[in-house]
Amino acid sequence: MSRLTAYWRNTEQMPIILCVACRGGMLAGPLLLVMLAIPGVDWRVDGRSMSYGEVWNSGVGLVMVVFLGLVTVGSWGMAARRPWSRWALVLTQVLVIVPIVAGEVDQPWVLLVQAGVAALIIYAVLFHLPSIRTYFESG
Repeated sequence: MSRLTAYWRNTEQMPIILCVACRGGMLAGPLLLVMLAIPGVDWRVDGRSMSYGEVWNSGVGLVMVVFLGLVTVGSWGMAARRPWSRWALVLTQVLVIVPIVAGEVDQPWVLLVQAGVAALIIYAVLFHLPSIRTYFESG
């Protein structure tokens, strides 16, 4: 438990916006992963209410597990000052390919451009912002 406490304290040395986002991922990611496994919990996906069965039968559940897993690993990894963890957060944007391949998107290019821009922004912030680079180098 002391290691987890140390990682939590590490976030205090992050820039404030990154600290808030990282702590959110550290808490919400695992919590939502657990909630995905509880039968009877309904979800709202793209404005549509989905039952537990619909979430898992449609493939949305698997996409959510991968996304939340990447957020959790990325957030806890950043708190542990593991440089590779930043890639997990950049890769969350790659998941938009799943609904495109499944043919559930009317304008796939719009979604790809949005995901590409978001991935580039996440990459630029996590890999090139001097305060974040200093955080990883100080550990």
